[in-house]
Amino acid sequence: MGRKYIASGDIATWTAAGDIVELIAPSTAIVIVHALWLHQSTSETDDSTSLLLSRVGTSGSGGGSITPTPTEVGDSAFGGTVEEGNTTDSSGNTVLYNWGISLLAGFEKIWTPELRPVISPSGAIVLTTGDAVSEVTLEWGIEFEEIGT
Repeated sequence: MGRKYIASGDIATWTAAGDIVELIAPSTAIVIVHALWLHQSTSETDDSTSLLLSRVGTSGSGGGSITPTPTEVGDSAFGGTVEEGNTTDSSGNTVLYNWGISLLAGFEKIWTPELRPVISPSGAIVLTTGDAVSEVTLEWGIEFEEIGT
């Protein structure tokens, strides 16, 4: 079993389709995604969008860096990178999952062990909205495991 981490953040004034969070594996380890969630906190009006989890072709840029928190005291820092709200979206992506969601209801996904997405060394996945939405503050989180290093 590897080291487990949780990364989370919020993006104010989200309106456009694009990268919410990008998770990049270190070059010496694989990363297994256990769960992810997405909610909004600023609107009482329902808005629907598609939510896509994709393997990344070309990484996005211009967003903020997030420091994942180890779930076990004393575990080392995550060897990869987590970015939120890239202003230049990732491209050449291969969609793994495509969900239709209600932003008012929020979204949570917990995978069974045999269906957990695996990110190869130096690979990446990205969570994106597929459609523009009414301006909201998005809160997101992802729980994952690093095996290797």
